[in-house]
Amino acid sequence: IITILKDNSNQIWIATKSGLNLVDTKGLAPVYLTKDDGITGRDIWTFFQDGQQRIWIGSRQGVDIYNPQSHTIQNLPKDFLFKLGLTPQFINGKNGEILLLAQGSGIDVIDPATGNVRCFTKAQGLQNTRTSSIMLDNTGRIWTGSFQHQGIEIFDPEKNSITHINNKNGLIGSIIWYLMQDNKGQVWAASDSGINII
Repeated sequence: IITILKDNSNQIWIATKSGLNLVDTKGLAPVYLTKDDGITGRDIWTFFQDGQQRIWIGSRQGVDIYNPQSHTIQNLPKDFLFKLGLTPQFINGKNGEILLLAQGSGIDVIDPATGNVRCFTKAQGLQNTRTSSIMLDNTGRIWTGSFQHQGIEIFDPEKNSITHINNKNGLIGSIIWYLMQDNKGQVWAASDSGINII
């Protein structure tokens, strides 16, 4: 078992390297979903439930969206930044947007209402395409930490801006293992050389 999600209907989603198990807590028999049911890949690594109650399923082969009302599975088109063999991460954005972090590629900002996608890569100034930590702050910005000695990047999806923080800005350490925001709005960054408070 790799990861587990309890959705808003109290169903339990269990991801494994060989498929997806859906368990109804009301006592019904578990359902086992595979490629035959429309799932792109069987080695599922992450789940996310959006504001429309849909379940986003991320595997090393692609990303799928399960609609609990129609009981259908939609496969995301290949023009997303997602690269085969790398695990995606989902984050709920400030304004209902869904942020898809495609390791090794960049960030997709998805509007679930319209399906519009904005892609941000190295061409737009991203440096941390392989992240070791990620955090959404209280203003809706995405903070990512790198394990490739590139420090911290702050991505603002509203302004389409990227800010870099590294040793030149006074950052202690260049590998960022963990990011956390406290109730004062300060961001704590744990690095290979100590703790930074930003």
